[in-house]
Amino acid sequence: MEKNFFFWLMVGCFVAVAVIILWWAWPSLKERFLTSAQTPVPSPPTQPANVSAQAMSTVVALSPAEIRRIAATYQIKVSGTTGTTFGRWVVFLGIAFLALPTISLLIGGFVAGLFSFLGVEESPYFEMLVGAVWFALMGTLLMLSLRNVPKLTGLLTTNYLGGTLHTYGPGLHLLYPTEWHTQDDYIDVRTLLVEKTSRFVVKGGKEGEETAGAVGLTFQWTSQYGPFLPLLALYVRTEEKAIDQGFEEVMENAISEAILSGRTVDEMLDKDTVDSIQKAVNQHLMEDSDQMGNTLEQRFGIKNELNTLGPPKFDEDYEQALSGQAVRRIVTKDAKKIQEALGVDGEKAIDVVMILNKENVKKDIFAFQVDGNTREMAPAVANALRTVGPVAKAVTASRQSKPSRSTRKGGSK
Repeated sequence: MEKNFFFWLMVGCFVAVAVIILWWAWPSLKERFLTSAQTPVPSPPTQPANVSAQAMSTVVALSPAEIRRIAATYQIKVSGTTGTTFGRWVVFLGIAFLALPTISLLIGGFVAGLFSFLGVEESPYFEMLVGAVWFALMGTLLMLSLRNVPKLTGLLTTNYLGGTLHTYGPGLHLLYPTEWHTQDDYIDVRTLLVEKTSRFVVKGGKEGEETAGAVGLTFQWTSQYGPFLPLLALYVRTEEKAIDQGFEEVMENAISEAILSGRTVDEMLDKDTVDSIQKAVNQHLMEDSDQMGNTLEQRFGIKNELNTLGPPKFDEDYEQALSGQAVRRIVTKDAKKIQEALGVDGEKAIDVVMILNKENVKKDIFAFQVDGNTREMAPAVANALRTVGPVAKAVTASRQSKPSRSTRKGGSK
């Protein structure tokens, strides 16, 4: 009776463990057998017409075979998949419920034979011994196979049999018993930021203007990216400064190509021009490839998430020349109003405008000096002149202000 109790206890524990493992494996089994035939093959992403800063990726639609090919061009062998795959479940269940019970029975049989050899007719508690051996081996298998990957982290393992690298994302996973890793193989997968300022030269204003000739300008741009888990091995093999340099080369090539296409300094002041350059940058990031035929994302094992391009900032001498032109236009326009209102010549009218734009001029001024005589202005004329100074000042201030640049601060790895 006691032997039967231990036998059925072992069977019950065996069935309970099997049910728990099958319940855990059910999502993977369902995806493998029930949904794989109905899942459409993802098509490569296309650039939406209204997207300016959003980065389009060249890696999200890669198949496992394409991922293996890309890694192979850099002499790295990867599995092409991530996480607990169906094959890992098959190996684990096969070992747990076929190999381990067989080993347990063999060990039990060996012990029974040893007892028989020693003259003991029947080994005591044979079923309990077999069950204890199975649970001990099962615990060892779980220690070798179970891994909990922290949040915002990826785990890169190496398989002893063949040297294949495999990636696991956050969560609890089953590894092959032959997979190996160290603490250094836990990789931070948070988004990183590249922030640079690049200087270019464009064609200035018309001949004879102060803004004529070459004009220097700078763009501040940023790129945000994160590791792409199936190609995490390529990300780990690359230094961060190499990725930064890769982004810098592509961005500067795209901006330079857009500027050298004949754009003038006036066109660079147009927001639509900056938007068109932004789209050209995204296109270059998707199309530019290295000698192996892989894009920047594929070469470094990353996923480009967002690119931003701030408005151009012109050199200080051009800003001053542009501000001087604006002031002259406003002063000339206001001087004509003075001439029409008071009947003075152009030079005197300009003097009046300059006086009205000084900081110490009061808003209730109703008289000014012309040819040494004080002329009283009618209230209507005075009201018109009150707006001359403030308008010119406001326009001058807006012209002299530097264009704002949109920046995004971020951390680094």
